Formats: sequence, C-alpha cells, structure tokens
Amino acid sequence: MQTEDQDYSEPAADGGRYTWSFPVRHYELSPFGLAKPEAYLNWLQEAGILASADNGFPIERYVSMGAFWWVHRFRLEWYDEVEYPALLDATTWISHFRRIRALREYEIRQHEDQRLVCAAQADWAFVNTVTGHPTRVPDEMLTSFPPTGIEALGSVPWSWDGSTSQREPFTSQRMVQYHELDTMGHANHACYLVWFLDCLRQSAATLETEVDLKPVRFDMEYLRSAQQGDALLVACRLMDWHRSNGRWQHEIRLEESGQVIARAHSTCRLVTPSDASDPDRCFALLASRS
Repeated sequence: MQTEDQDYSEPAADGGRYTWSFPVRHYELSPFGLAKPEAYLNWLQEAGILASADNGFPIERYVSMGAFWWVHRFRLEWYDEVEYPALLDATTWISHFRRIRALREYEIRQHEDQRLVCAAQADWAFVNTVTGHPTRVPDEMLTSFPPTGIEALGSVPWSWDGSTSQREPFTSQRMVQYHELDTMGHANHACYLVWFLDCLRQSAATLETEVDLKPVRFDMEYLRSAQQGDALLVACRLMDWHRSNGRWQHEIRLEESGQVIARAHSTCRLVTPSDASDPDRCFALLASRS
C-alpha cells in the first residue's frame, strides 16, 4: 500500500491535459489597466474545474462522493502582463499523484502567439467535505488523470532562506468578509494573495514617493482555512533586494490565538512613476521602517 511519504506515482499519458480559452474581463483590471494578480489564480482554479469535468469529474460527481480538492500550496511565476480584452489560453494537467494529493500544473499563454504569461503549480489535497480530513484518491480518478511527470515550474529553483533577515515585519490587520468566502464556506485561496499584496502595498505607502509592488513569483502555503469574521494579522518582512526586485517573507495569523494559517515567500518588482526614483533607496527605506 502506498503511504503519504512515498514517492509520486510513475508518469504516464497526458495527465488529463485541458486548455480553456477566455478573454480578460474589464472588471479584472487593476488601477494600472492590467489584470490583477489574483485574477490569475481565479483563472487557474476555473481551468482546473473545467479540466476535471472534461475528464469525467464534474462538480456534481464530487458532491456525490462527498469529497473535493483543497489547496495546500500554490506557486506562481509571472512572465508578462495582460490587458483588456486579451484572449488567453489556460492549459492544465496533472504531473504527479500521491495517495491523498495531486500536483496540478498550469500555463497561461496569449492565444494569438502562444507567448507564456504565467506558469504555476498547485499541490491539492483530496478532502472529505464533511469531516475536513484527507481521504484517499479513488482509483478511477487516477485512471482518468494519468500523471505526466512534467512540471510547469520544473526548471525554476524554488528555495527560500529567511534566516539571514533579522528585520521586524510590517504588520496590518483585517477581518475576513462574507464576499471573500467560496462554496466551501471559507476564504477563497485567491484572497490570501490579495491579503499578502495589500500588506506589501501598505508598507510601501510609508515612502515619500509613489511606488507599486508587482509580484514576479509567489510561493504560498495554506495551513488552515480562514472563516468569516476571523480577525487576521498579515505581516511582510523584506529579506533582501537586487536592483528593482525585492524578496519578502509573508505570514497570516489569527489575531486572537496567534496561530499561523498561511505563509509565503515572494519576489516582487518595485515600480516607480519615473526613472528618477532610485529603487535601491526605496528598498533601504522600506527595510528601515519594517
């Protein structure tokens, strides 16, 4: 019998590969006229749901099974930005299966020239929707999604070391709102990215000059579901920087108990309104005000 600690299953076939074509909607744009970072997570989630249905597992089948996929970790890297009304292709497939887990890979490309815009990987856990406990992936699902062994981010080093940073984090407060909940009754996983980025931008608002922080890479780990009314402490710590790119540690805690419910590492690009602003000076000021 395969256990949780054993290696992923051997690759085969196409992993239930599926491509969904869709336009960027105007309501998905940021104040800069570009698609918001969280929109990418929403697109990836929809692509996965459509891929599952296309391979014989629509939402209704999960309901009858009493189980669904909960995200444990999401890694994303952005290579380009998109505007309205760009037509995009989101392609997804399963690269690996374990007893209760699956790695789903994603790519978002411009439809016209197939230029890569975003690549991602999600580590999903199969969970009983009544108990909230992990449950074994059924054999028929393994057959429907034979893993490829091919990872969308396989060539990118994803290692993080925050031990060198002794800076105090910048912390903000917020409360989980009803409109942030998904069909499972807890905060949708895209909301965590919003919370991380909001905290970053609040820290940048302390600078004398106007700047924005745009994500280049995010590695998010979900430890516990946030519920409506939860009071949260969201923290970001600048670890280091090089030219216009900074590296941060992120953390979300329940304010009452101090329990960590999510953590992340990121690389974000500091964008200034003019070339006259010095990114190094901006980062130094952010580090001094953490």
